[in-house]
Amino acid sequence: MRGKIRNRKRAKQLRDFSGLRFGKITPTDIDAFLEFSDKLFVWIESKRVGASLPYGQKLALERVCDAVQEVRELAVVLVVEHDVSVEKDIDLAKARVRLVRRDKAWTRVKEEVSCKEYIDVLRHETGFRTNSPVRVSIEKREKIDGAKRRATELLQTMNNERVRQALIAEKYPIPVVAKVMQDIS
Repeated sequence: MRGKIRNRKRAKQLRDFSGLRFGKITPTDIDAFLEFSDKLFVWIESKRVGASLPYGQKLALERVCDAVQEVRELAVVLVVEHDVSVEKDIDLAKARVRLVRRDKAWTRVKEEVSCKEYIDVLRHETGFRTNSPVRVSIEKREKIDGAKRRATELLQTMNNERVRQALIAEKYPIPVVAKVMQDIS
């Protein structure tokens, strides 16, 4: 099966980087890398909950991501977190995304989104087919945000009931209108 560890004994071997020191520069490792048809590039670094990304590793990931972004459609670094004991394997697909490097900026992710779900959203953005529930959730949130902006504009000249009717007339879905009206009341 693809993606599974083939040789556990080899995977447990530590790499000694001590002979590869060049002044203050030493190697870093990257936990995972994905490339989708020369369009989407994703680096994944996993950390235990609460562990920080070391400065040098963060800088290396930033620089390689930003350099690829200059010449390709989308390059992203995902820093994911887990709370798995050292005796067990870490399922990166289920690890929670906490930090994203994209478009030359870091963003902290507040929602509970798994690594797999986040990559599905990125794949959708770059034209790959996916039916991720997270993508659907993000699209719904975008509709709600758009309806809230429109409702705020309309409230300057209309009462709540007329705003509700206007949003429905502008083809916003009724559940979205209901949520917006509840939020602005």
